[in-house]
Amino acid sequence: RRIIKAIVDAARGKHGFIGYWQASDAVEGADMVLEKAQVFIEQSDARKALPIYQCILEEMVPLLQQADDSNGEIGSIIEEALEGLSICARLVKGALRQEMLGYLFTEFEHKRYDEWSDWRWNFLEIAAQIVTTSDERDRLFKKLDQAVKKSEGNSDSWSNRYDIETILKIKLTVLERQEQDKEVEDFLNEHIFYPAMRQRAIEKAFERKDYILVKKLSQEGIALGKQQKLPGIVNSWNVWILRAAEAEHDIPEVKKYTIALFIDTGDFDYYKRYKKCFSSDEWKAEIEHVINLVRKSKEYSKDVVAQILIYEQRWDDLLALTKKDVSSYTLEHYERYLISRFPKELAGMYEKVIVEELAPEAGRSNYQRTCQFLRRMKKVGAQKRMKALIEELSMKYKSRPTFLEEIRRIN
Repeated sequence: RRIIKAIVDAARGKHGFIGYWQASDAVEGADMVLEKAQVFIEQSDARKALPIYQCILEEMVPLLQQADDSNGEIGSIIEEALEGLSICARLVKGALRQEMLGYLFTEFEHKRYDEWSDWRWNFLEIAAQIVTTSDERDRLFKKLDQAVKKSEGNSDSWSNRYDIETILKIKLTVLERQEQDKEVEDFLNEHIFYPAMRQRAIEKAFERKDYILVKKLSQEGIALGKQQKLPGIVNSWNVWILRAAEAEHDIPEVKKYTIALFIDTGDFDYYKRYKKCFSSDEWKAEIEHVINLVRKSKEYSKDVVAQILIYEQRWDDLLALTKKDVSSYTLEHYERYLISRFPKELAGMYEKVIVEELAPEAGRSNYQRTCQFLRRMKKVGAQKRMKALIEELSMKYKSRPTFLEEIRRIN
């Protein structure tokens, strides 16, 4: 503790505050003792490691109120200490286990975590790993039930929902550890309207190959997600329906959900899985349908179409797509696929970008970028045109000495 405090104090500014640039210095002491704790962990000596992690939390959490931790140095140390506690939980036995459990319950209620609810929950999440007796379980659940009542009084509905879902996950951890199968099933059914509980119920159904239940729970989740306008949640349930369809070799369903997920997310893995559902001859016609679906979707991105064209090696179409909306961005992304096949066309696009997009912008960084594209013209064999363009630009922007300085560096 003396080491941590001394180094923190040395990093303080005139008014006791630790600035952005001093934050990394302030945690050096905590870093040093963390290394010592790691040695004890490697020796499976939780009794010696545990007090170190506790000390770091006691010193570092309050420090956040006295420092600019924009770079996350202090937060990172706290995360490491919490991870250390979790490791200790897997090592403790006997009296040390009971001692650690008491510490976790006490620390959960400490006011130093009033502004850091995620870290506060860590203590009961770790406690869930080590409760053994029915009395310990009751004690943990009582604290969780008290937290539910407190959370229900929170005016922030999202925060309230997050806290309740966290509480449910902690309880579920205990029930599953104690292998209370009937109790687990009843618990999940009782709280199925919470996504984390639905997720676990689906996982368990999938594990026992009850694909009908997987699809039923997923479809109910989709209906709820649409009602609540949560597209991300909807896609997570679509993934489970797809997994069930693949397990059952239900090709029509696999097609339906792979293409839907590809259109919604742009994840190319779904494209590949969709393509596997077709023969080579079928795919020749189907690919045009896919491209049209992408273009018509509200999530349309030219990059997704380009990715398809690259994967299918449709280079003429990729060239046409790039030409349609040529910019430095598109050239930097697709030139490596075009350079050996269409050097002349690429040189023309480089020139267009230089003249219309890059050269008119002032600033050394923009001038350097202009020169990069001029060099690319040379690389594709358009050296003569590059030299003529340099002369034109030098005349047009003769009042920009920095631009002329940069452009003269081109050989």
